[in-house]
Amino acid sequence: MQIGLVVLLFVAVVVLIAIACGAAVYVGRNFSSKKYDERQQIDRGNAYRFSFYVGTLYYFALLVYFIFHTGNSEWVLEPFVLLMIGILLQLQSFHIYCVMTHSALPLGEKPLPTMIGYCILGAMYLAQYFLQHIPEDTVGLTGAASYNLVRLLISLDFFSLAGLHLIGLLWKEKE
Repeated sequence: MQIGLVVLLFVAVVVLIAIACGAAVYVGRNFSSKKYDERQQIDRGNAYRFSFYVGTLYYFALLVYFIFHTGNSEWVLEPFVLLMIGILLQLQSFHIYCVMTHSALPLGEKPLPTMIGYCILGAMYLAQYFLQHIPEDTVGLTGAASYNLVRLLISLDFFSLAGLHLIGLLWKEKE
């Protein structure tokens, strides 16, 4: 690949990111949404920061693993599964932090629709897992069978998010 093409693609990506950021700022300023109070916004910002650091540490360790794996022929676990685990790890760390600080949902919003939605999504991914699952086979860590492992992980993630919101509902905030 020529250097000029790499530079052109890099500039195109930066321009697209700038356009997306501008659109996000415009939507955030001009369209109303459910409001969090100031304490919840601070806690959610801290949760984003915490999940970012968790992800950074995980991806740094994953980068080291990928570097030392270079030249080896077989993976213990497929790279896309490792990346998906990182995404789910960040999602879980954000939600756990938000539930612990009572900032998971806007003020006055009931968690029941959220829990039902997460349960439906978890059931959909679990159904996909069982429909694609070969009964004699274990959960595959490599090859095409590992894609079904991703469905199982996503399903468990959605069910745990529903459980987290149930815990948040039962665990009342101290005044």
